[in-house]
Amino acid sequence: MPNKPSNINYELSIIADQLSKKLDKISTDEIIKKLIYFKKSEPSEIKVYNYLSLFYNKSSKYLKAINICKEGIHLFPNDSNSYYIISESFLKLNKTNEAISNLKKAILINNNNYFAHNALGNIYWKNDNIDEAICCFQNVLKINPNFKDAEKKIKIARKKRIGLINHLTYHLPKKSDNLSTINIVNDKLQKINSNFSLNCLIEDAKIIELINDIQQIIEINQINTDFEGSQIFRKGIIKYNCTRHFKIFNKFKVIPYNCFSCYKIQIEPRNIIELIKLYLVLENLDLEKNLTRKCMVETRNNISGKYKGYIYCIGLKEAEHTLKLINPILDNTIGVKIPRFIKRGCSEFGITYPNYKELNPLSTNFMKYNKTWKEKEEIIDSELKEQVKGKKLIDEDKFYMKKNKIGITIRDVLVIYNWLFYAQKIKDENVKKLCKKITYSNFIDKKFI
Repeated sequence: MPNKPSNINYELSIIADQLSKKLDKISTDEIIKKLIYFKKSEPSEIKVYNYLSLFYNKSSKYLKAINICKEGIHLFPNDSNSYYIISESFLKLNKTNEAISNLKKAILINNNNYFAHNALGNIYWKNDNIDEAICCFQNVLKINPNFKDAEKKIKIARKKRIGLINHLTYHLPKKSDNLSTINIVNDKLQKINSNFSLNCLIEDAKIIELINDIQQIIEINQINTDFEGSQIFRKGIIKYNCTRHFKIFNKFKVIPYNCFSCYKIQIEPRNIIELIKLYLVLENLDLEKNLTRKCMVETRNNISGKYKGYIYCIGLKEAEHTLKLINPILDNTIGVKIPRFIKRGCSEFGITYPNYKELNPLSTNFMKYNKTWKEKEEIIDSELKEQVKGKKLIDEDKFYMKKNKIGITIRDVLVIYNWLFYAQKIKDENVKKLCKKITYSNFIDKKFI
C-alpha cells in the first residue's frame, strides 16, 4: 500500500508528468492504485479525481473514468476541468451528445478553459458543423494566441466550409451526422418555394416575403453569413474554363482563342429587388439548351454598372436567338424597362482591346483571334500541367448537370446577404423594403476601399 503523501501537490505533479508519456500496463495500473489510495486519504482534493479519471481513460476503462468524474463533480460541482475530462470518456464511448453537453458546462463555469473550447471545436469539426467549429477555435486563440493547432484548423475549416457550401449547390448532402448545421439549413432553404411563373409579374411583396423566410432560417440556426462571393451561378453544359483564360490574359494581355466565340446576354437590374427577381427568373428558366447563367453585383473598380445578370452563349447567332426567347420573359416578370443586350466576352478584354466589343462580323472593326497568341496560351497550359502533376485531380464533370439543381441553396443565400450589404453601401433605398437590419459583409466592404 502506498504511503500517505506528505505533500499531495508534489505527488500529483509527478503523476501529472506521466500523463503525456507512453506507459506500459503495469506502470499505469500502479499509478491508478496510488491515486485510489490518495482519494481515500485526501477526499477533498479534486485533482485526485481528475487524474484518476485520466489514467482510467489511458487504460481504456472509460466507464470507470466516468464514474470517478461524477464523484468529483458531485463534491466539486464548479470544477470546469472535471466536465472537460468526463467529455473525453464519453467521446471514447461514442456518446457525442453527452460529450458536447459536458464541454458546454465546462465552458459555462470557466470561459477561459481553452482545452474545452478546442475539444468542442474538434467534435463540431468531425461532424461537418463547420461554423461552430470555427467559432470554438477562434475562442481558443482569444484565450491562448499561441495555440497553433487551433490556428491551423481555422484555416483548413474555412476552406472546408467553402467546399461544403459549393458542393451543396450541385449535389445532395454528404452522408454526415445530424449535427451538420450547414446541411440542415441547406435542406430547409431548399424547401422554400422559389417557383415563379415566367408569364406573370413577380410582385415586390413576394421578394420581401422570400427574404423574410430566408432570414428566419439563417437567424434561428445562427449561421455565420461571412462568405467570399458576389455571384450566383447556374452552370450549364459548357465548361468555360475562365480561370485558365484569365491567367493567360493577366500575364500576357492576350485574349484566348475560346473567348472569341463567347457572347453574353447582359441584363441590368435597376435595384436590389429587381436583382433578386432576376435571380429567380434565371433559376426557373428552362431553355432548350441548358446555358450557364449568373447574377452578380459589380465589384470591379474599372467596370461600370451595379447589378448584373448574364446568360452565356456560344456564338452571336445563339445569343441573338436566346435574347428573343428571354425578352418576353423579362417583360412579363420584371418589366419592359429592364435593360438587356448582347455583349462579347468579358469586359476586361474590351477595355484593353476596344474592337473586341464590336458584335458585327462584317464590320471592319470586328476583332479576330491573333494566331501568334497561341504560343502564349501553350505556355500557361504547360504551367498548369506542372502545377497539377502528381496531384489528385477533381473530376469537373460532376459539377455540370444536364439540368441544374432546382431551388435555393445556402450558397445562394450567403451571396444574397452580400448583395444586401452592397445595396446599402451604394445607398439603394429599395434595400430598406427587404430588411430593417443589414448584416455586415467584410468581403463586400473591402471592395469599397
